[in-house]
Amino acid sequence: MAPDTFKQTLTALCNRRPFRAFTVELDDGTRLEIDQPHAVLTRNNVAVFLPPNAKPIWFDHMNVIRILDDRLDADRADAA
Repeated sequence: MAPDTFKQTLTALCNRRPFRAFTVELDDGTRLEIDQPHAVLTRNNVAVFLPPNAKPIWFDHMNVIRILDDRLDADRADAA
């Protein structure tokens, strides 16, 4: 993912109100289900996901395959 797209997308999704869950899909197949607005911290082109009761997961723009807006994608599936 392009560095600017990475930061802008994560920031926009974490800051939207009301907050809605989204998913970050990594190049190793890992899917990070972001369900809290402060569960992801970003700086430059690096992010850390802080899941409840688990170790932090670090990732950067080069590891991200795509970022999915869960609600928007669910609405599209329902409409199809």
